[in-house]
Amino acid sequence: MTNQSTKSKFAEILAQAQAKAEAQANGTKVTNAPKKVTKVAVAPVQVPAQPKPIPTTTMRVVTKDNLIQRYKSFSVPELSTTTIDDIVGEVKPKVMSIRIVHYSDKCVAVMGDTKPHKDSLKAIGGKFNPWLKGGEGWVFPKWKEAEIRSAFSL
Repeated sequence: MTNQSTKSKFAEILAQAQAKAEAQANGTKVTNAPKKVTKVAVAPVQVPAQPKPIPTTTMRVVTKDNLIQRYKSFSVPELSTTTIDDIVGEVKPKVMSIRIVHYSDKCVAVMGDTKPHKDSLKAIGGKFNPWLKGGEGWVFPKWKEAEIRSAFSL
């Protein structure tokens, strides 16, 4: 729509509203143009003679007897003679998984699985640091490296 057509449409609607307001003030009823009504064919709806039953849920009460019956109904499999060693094979002993790392010019770090050796590392004079570059570990001065190597046979 153009600007002029919008203005004329608005003026027409405003004039109709004013005429309706004046007519109501005078006590007369104003009717707008009758709306066009079209008939639509609707198929008749067939209602079933008997309604379908609504399914209901039943709650099962759990009692001691019910639990015992359920337990007895399960079949227990035969125990196998196969062991974990048959599946996995021979289990090799763990090799000591700690290592000495030259961390900086002034210190060395002991990293790896150090938890079992916590007390010995602390006795030598190390300090635990969980935020080292290569992960958590124990920090020692560089001059204690020989003592660490002899204590852990590294």
